[in-house]
Parts: sequence; structure tokens; C-alpha cells
Amino acid sequence: MRRFGLVFLLGFWIFFLPEEVFSQSFNFNTKPRGIDLPVQNILDIEQDTLGQLWFSTSRGVVYSDGIYTHNLPDTLVRKFSYRIAILKDPDGKIWLYNATGTPNLFRGTENSWIEEKIELIDPEVISDRNSFFSLQRGNLTLFLLDTQQGLIFWEKGGTKQRLENTRLDYGHLLHASVIDSEFVLNFEKATMTFDQEKLREVNWKGVPLPSPPVQITPSPAGDSYYFLGKNYLYRGMEPFFPTELIDEGIGAYDFSEEPFFGMQFSGNALFYHFNSQLRKYSPGRNQIFRIDLFPLFQTPLLQTFMVDQEGILWLGSSRGLASNNSQIFQNYSSRETGFLGNEVTAIHEIAQGSYLLGFN
Repeated sequence: MRRFGLVFLLGFWIFFLPEEVFSQSFNFNTKPRGIDLPVQNILDIEQDTLGQLWFSTSRGVVYSDGIYTHNLPDTLVRKFSYRIAILKDPDGKIWLYNATGTPNLFRGTENSWIEEKIELIDPEVISDRNSFFSLQRGNLTLFLLDTQQGLIFWEKGGTKQRLENTRLDYGHLLHASVIDSEFVLNFEKATMTFDQEKLREVNWKGVPLPSPPVQITPSPAGDSYYFLGKNYLYRGMEPFFPTELIDEGIGAYDFSEEPFFGMQFSGNALFYHFNSQLRKYSPGRNQIFRIDLFPLFQTPLLQTFMVDQEGILWLGSSRGLASNNSQIFQNYSSRETGFLGNEVTAIHEIAQGSYLLGFN
């Protein structure tokens, strides 16, 4: 009778799993092979078409081929006066640019780096933050450079143009994407569509969002859209029509400067963060997991993450880098969930959304 009662209570508790946020941990590798970073403060991670991993750190950019870590040529590094940021364009090419000050754009080729001249930039005007994005719609590739001097944009191989006063009107450009064939720009103060001539504010419908979203991401099937913002994640069936609150209270830290955020699907799982630890949402089961990285990095938030071409999860923080080769085997923290142990060794579904769990 006692065993039956325990099984009943456990099954009943798991049945209401969608209402909870659970802690989840992976076996992370903090010393990935072939990667030797100059500092443990990782700001961005990208992967090019050759599979090489690029790391933007507080002390420069390096890349790894999986065997060795390579530095940028000294002649190239001298072109940058401030922190070097990275961008991967739709062709898989890596770009380098100054995150502050004069942008100084360089595009990587097979054997060299080619400077992208920006005649519209006054080198005497110091920008507090530069953001660079590249979008593809059909055969059209659009570049967007957000600076203190306005939003500079151009098509691949085309003439550069500038929109004035975008910082004053909308704040910094945080993210850019193509959604239903529209260029969508997520500014601090507003979400805009862009037709390569004018910015138009999005006509929102559905549930009012607490603040403008920093990123909008469609599901892999394209049948739903996710809206990530300050301390929230919403979902809707249309691009600008949020209807359902998925998660809230995501980040406990409010930064006056650039926020750390990201959102990416890996299969049917959605990974996301906003000034917080990494979280994973499984739409099929309507479950949210918090991937607790504090024991790993001793820092309350993640700075960047990426799921690479092989499905490996890469995490970058102010105190180190980590990777995980498999997202299949999962451990659940007894401290966070009240489970009988830290390691789940057996799972059996006894009804829709109701499980029996075995522990060591």
C-alpha cells in the first residue's frame, strides 16, 4: 500500500509537470579538445561552413578547427582599436567588426580578409555600440549596421544607404530576422519591419507584450512563433500575434547596457535565455527546464550559446566555455525538483503525461 501511494503521488505530481520549471543538467566538458582560449570571458560563438568554431572573447577573436586553436594575423588585429565582434552571414562567411567606436568591417575569404568600406561613417564620431546583421530573402542578401550615426544598410554588392536618428527614435538594434518574407528588426523601443526604404512599426495583435521582444523565432515547422523579451517568452500562431505565455521571470538581473539573450531551436526543443541561465522548452510536452550552470561557471547568467551543425551545445560565460555532446541523457536535480535522487535511470509512461521514474 505504501509503494502504491508513492507511485500514485509521483505519477500525479509529474502529470502537472507543464505548470513547473524544472532544473536539468548535462555532462558538460569544460576543456573541449583543440580549443585554447586567451581568456575565459566568451561573448559570442559562431561556426563557419568548414565547421570551424569562432570565439569572440574580451581579449580578441580566435578560431578552432577541432585540433588546434588559431589566432588572427597581427596585421589584421591592428585594424581594430576596440573589442572585436563576429558575424556569420547567410553564405557561412565570418565577418569581424569593432563592437564600439568605428565599425571597421572585414569579411573573411578562403585565404584573406577583405575590408568593407563604409564611406557614410564619420571616423571622428565614436559609437558606444555597433551591431551588425546579415539577412537573406531568396537571392537577396541584406546587410544592416547599427551605429551611433544611424542605421546603414546595403544589398550584397550594392550601394550603401543610411537611415538617420534610428538610435534616438527606437534605441539600439538588438536582433534582425526574416519572418514570412519580411525583414523584421527588433529595436530596444519598438519592433519594425523594413522594406529597404522605410521602417514601419509592427501592428501588434493578441496578448499585449510587457515590452518589445528582443527576438522572434518561428518553429521548425513554421506553424508557430516565439517571442522572447525581458523576463518573458510568449507563443502565437502568427508572426505578430502572441496568444500564450510560455515562461516568465526568466532573468533576475537587469542590465542598463547590452542584454545577454538568445533563442534557437535544436530539433523540436527551444533553447533560450535573457540575462539568465539557459532554459529549454519542449513544445510537444509543454515542459520547461532550467539548465543550471551556476555550479559549472559560478556565474548567474549565460552570455552566449550555440547548437552547432553536429547538434553539440556550446555555452559561453564570463567565466569559461563548455560543450555537451548529447542532449538525450538527462539528469534532474533532486535539490530543485524534490526527486529521490539526482540520476534518473529509468522512465516508463503509464498515461499521457504521467510517468514512473527509477533512481539509483
